[in-house]
Amino acid sequence: MNDAPARSDRSVKKNGTDGSSPLAAWFGKIWLDLEPRRGTLFVINIGLPILIGLARGETRGALIGGITGLLLCLADQEGPLAGRLRLTLMVASGIAAGAVLGVWLKSFDAIFWIAFFLFVFAAGFLNQVGKGPHFSLRFGAISLAVVAGLPAISTVDYVYWGMAVLITFTSRSADHFINGPLHFAGPWLGAGAFDRWGWARFALAYAIAATLGLWIGISTASIRAVWISAITLVLMVPDVRVTYGRVFGGMIGTAFAVCVVWLVTSLGQSTALLCATIFLAAFLLPSQITRFWIFSGMIAVIVLLAWDLGSGDPTLEPALLWERLEDMAVGATLVLMFTALLFPNVTGALVSAAVRKDV
Repeated sequence: MNDAPARSDRSVKKNGTDGSSPLAAWFGKIWLDLEPRRGTLFVINIGLPILIGLARGETRGALIGGITGLLLCLADQEGPLAGRLRLTLMVASGIAAGAVLGVWLKSFDAIFWIAFFLFVFAAGFLNQVGKGPHFSLRFGAISLAVVAGLPAISTVDYVYWGMAVLITFTSRSADHFINGPLHFAGPWLGAGAFDRWGWARFALAYAIAATLGLWIGISTASIRAVWISAITLVLMVPDVRVTYGRVFGGMIGTAFAVCVVWLVTSLGQSTALLCATIFLAAFLLPSQITRFWIFSGMIAVIVLLAWDLGSGDPTLEPALLWERLEDMAVGATLVLMFTALLFPNVTGALVSAAVRKDV
């Protein structure tokens, strides 16, 4: 499901109609292919909380604000400003609700697992409704798991969450007043051709894979226990064929991300270099949304480098990189296993078609 041709934030005329040279027209096309409008929003919403946190010496706040900004950037939509701000508020509320529940449920283990499973099941089932319900519940589930695993939440953490939401509101409002309605916010893979039973099976596979991934992360004392679960939520979409493609694309993207982060950090723990890499990845990220392996890899680059800045411990990065590779392998395995178990007929048909094609 590829909506790339729908990108209409473009007004480049063909050479000869506006008097520009072929070279200028070529550079103009490349610039617009980079989605500068959306890329600028990503840099502002992700980068500004990070810069503020680093300037104030609040590295954990920088991490929380940057990741919140990233999640809100991924949950943008086409159309008028009111719809975009409504989606922002819905997703931000989901993240906040997950955090509040995480604080409350960290002492109630059984209820926590039930709540997490239900969050993810609802996110999968409501994929058919639209971005708002899906992203608010999906990111809420991640927030629930992260906060429940933290020893404590401080007022500063809430401040940086609120700051990221306010920056996103402001940047989207300014973007609308300057550029008008957003014409393309990326393809939406929520319109799966499922009947009600098919949606229930997808939601069940989605929830089981994510819950089991989180349990594996916690039981193995992972540095970031939520990563396996988050990976399953990214890879699984309500299209079996696309899901299998994203599994292999995600593994390639993760290897790419680990190589990039290793290269950047091996040059030294320069805050300026780490921030510049995050900003570059953030700017390029929206233009790669139809190339999942690059898109997922760039998200991993942002997350890994933001964690490096937030941790303040340069010795932690090698362990994080290796763990990211392990988590992707485990998450991909869970997605393959539960997709095949819950959709055996479609999986069999895809395998048969692939075999016939190779013969």
